[in-house]
Amino acid sequence: MTNLAFTHDEVVAVASLRDSGWPTRIDLSDIGTPTAADAAARRGARSLLARGLLGMTVGRAELSHEVTMPLERMSDLRHVVVYPARSSDPTDALYPLLYVHPSVDGEVVVELDSGDGIRGVTTMSNATVADHLTTTARSVFRREQSGDRPVLHLARVHPDGVELTVVSPGEIVVSTIESDGSATPSAVTPFFDTAIIRALLEPLGLEQEEQSA
Repeated sequence: MTNLAFTHDEVVAVASLRDSGWPTRIDLSDIGTPTAADAAARRGARSLLARGLLGMTVGRAELSHEVTMPLERMSDLRHVVVYPARSSDPTDALYPLLYVHPSVDGEVVVELDSGDGIRGVTTMSNATVADHLTTTARSVFRREQSGDRPVLHLARVHPDGVELTVVSPGEIVVSTIESDGSATPSAVTPFFDTAIIRALLEPLGLEQEEQSA
């Protein structure tokens, strides 16, 4: 069972120590220069050393298995990103961002980017993740219309592109994200259908039982 939290400096340090970097997007806009990035990586490495998540072997820094195991599983291109948004437009994303990665032996690696510099990485059972996403989507769908409350985006990333499911009060819209970032709707559903959520999760190896709407 994995349950870790990383500061922004620690994430930068981990990314610098892995050939493939950090598996998901890192916002480096607040760092600015390569010199500042190096300083952040050094601070993060010292923190990881103090926590026992980084060690020195023959003068070389090595991340602990507790860190590398979930990150390797997060490196699979297939994943689902779940986040609130101001509208159906993919560019209107808000925090937090929840990354759901493929299942292995009945467990899913879930990463939470809170937007305040903290990244949480944990393992959860397939059923827990599927139930949580379905319950969240259903609650947004059944909510009364309100212009100032966010809708829910579920983006399925796969080798051939991105499919975006937008859940708003009384409507679910499934779209394909084009190369220019625009969304082309492929299906509009005026009722809550759990099969839509299952279709997002099944390629990750998650399964859930049929639930009533």
